[in-house]
Amino acid sequence: MAQEPKASELQDLKGKLHRVKIASVSQTSSGQEERQPVEESKPVTQEVLESLWEEMLRELPGIPAQHLKGLTLRIEEVDMFVVEVESNYAETEIKPHLLDILKYLRGRTNRQLLNCRIEIVAKEHDTVAYMPRDKYDIMLESNPALATMRVYFPEIDF
Repeated sequence: MAQEPKASELQDLKGKLHRVKIASVSQTSSGQEERQPVEESKPVTQEVLESLWEEMLRELPGIPAQHLKGLTLRIEEVDMFVVEVESNYAETEIKPHLLDILKYLRGRTNRQLLNCRIEIVAKEHDTVAYMPRDKYDIMLESNPALATMRVYFPEIDF
């Protein structure tokens, strides 16, 4: 017979993770286990993923469709896909709804291990030179004779 822990022992256990191992076996009247047949589902293809994504945007009311439309989806592994977003803001808008999205997609594909990650892909854009030295370097690339002018007029600020 198990003894109940004392108050001092409870204080030592407070805040620690405590797991209890329990096993359960359900049996039929004949004494054999009843098993549900597991349906083998095909791996998700890029086309299926994109069509289910559009379908999900129409069917789930709580999903912010304006942030999820037009995103690039990419299959990375068998049960892993990547959602590419352009900014950190878009990522923070999607994250609260990620569980609902995955629940819907897992149910429709019958792939319970389907998972995704969000990847920020920044667009490349031209930089603008603000500092005088940067402006001088850019001008020097287009006109090498500017180096001679710099020798004659060293105080000129570009």
